[in-house]
Order: sequence, then structure tokens, then C-alpha cells
Amino acid sequence: MADKAPHYNWQVFRGAPLPMPFRVRIASTGLLRSFDSTILMRVTHPAGTFDLTVGTGLTLSDDEAVTNARVTAQLTIAQSRLVPIGNLTAFEIQEGGSGAERGVLYGRLIGYGGDNPDA
Repeated sequence: MADKAPHYNWQVFRGAPLPMPFRVRIASTGLLRSFDSTILMRVTHPAGTFDLTVGTGLTLSDDEAVTNARVTAQLTIAQSRLVPIGNLTAFEIQEGGSGAERGVLYGRLIGYGGDNPDA
């Protein structure tokens, strides 16, 4: 039986987003998973969707001697402003080519702050 994709919520400061690093352990072994360039983060907000991919918002790095075990998602300032205040935005991270996608992580982006205009 395949591992179930874990659920996690991140808080996003609108207009000043922090990096969102994550890693996933394989339930049966406790070892970190390695990811590849097919990983995609889809963000669904009230006005639409946007995607982050490796090189455009997602960065892979090594962790615990496992190649590409850590993924860091970084929203742009403009993307963070699309996340409304509250629990109204969902995300889903998956990997694999078309027709062979696997869920990695899912949850909510909870918007807060962002009342100050950007410089």
C-alpha cells in the first residue's frame, strides 16, 4: 500500500512571504524521500490558480545525505498578495509525469498581514 500524502498548513504573510521548506519521510522506513524536477506545487486561491515548479518557485536541496530530499517553496510578493486573509487558499504538491502523478503534500495557505503597501 502506498504512503498517504501528509497534510500541512503554512501561514503566509501577504507582501513579505518567507520560504516554505519541507521534506517527507517514507512511513515504512522513516527515511527521507528524494524528489525530482517533476515536482509541482499548485496553489488554488479564490481568484484562480498558479503553479510553482523547479526553477520557478521550487528549489531542491540535499538533506541527511539524501539527494534532493528538501524542497523549498518561495512565493513571489505578487503571488503572496493573491492569498487572501484567512483559510481560503489550498495547495497541493505532486510529482511524476502526466498520467503518473503522485500526491506528495497538501494543505492550506493561511494568509495574514499585508496591509502595508510594497516599497
